Amino acid sequence: MTQVDIGKSKRIFLCLVLALICACGKSVQQESVRPASASFTPNMSIYYAPIDTVWDAVIKTVRYDFLYTLDVVNPAGWFFATEVVRDYQSDPKTKYRISGTLKYSGEGVTVVLYKQQQVFENGDWVEQPSDYSLERQILTRLRSRLEN
Repeated sequence: MTQVDIGKSKRIFLCLVLALICACGKSVQQESVRPASASFTPNMSIYYAPIDTVWDAVIKTVRYDFLYTLDVVNPAGWFFATEVVRDYQSDPKTKYRISGTLKYSGEGVTVVLYKQQQVFENGDWVEQPSDYSLERQILTRLRSRLEN
């Protein structure tokens, strides 16, 4: 090899290393920041880990960190639901359940949580939309569990 070939090889090598570093930096940034998209809502988040790992972390987070009893656990369908939680001490009385789904895409595992909530008003149970605070708490704790 001539001196020119060695210099050219070094430049190509350095370009490849730089491209690899940039690619790694981009994936780390995506891991810590949820992509900005109109399709994302406060009750969903993407995690960059194998789906089995995320599934185990979701179940442990809901069961042990938030102390919910699970009524439905379907690992084949990546779906779970808690038993109905009744809060009759609040005014108005409320009841709710948390359910969730996992879906793998090329970018990672998307976890979507749903809080189906009803309040007792005028002698009847009425659906009430979630304020997403509980879903966000669970997703934040889940992220911490996966990072440890």
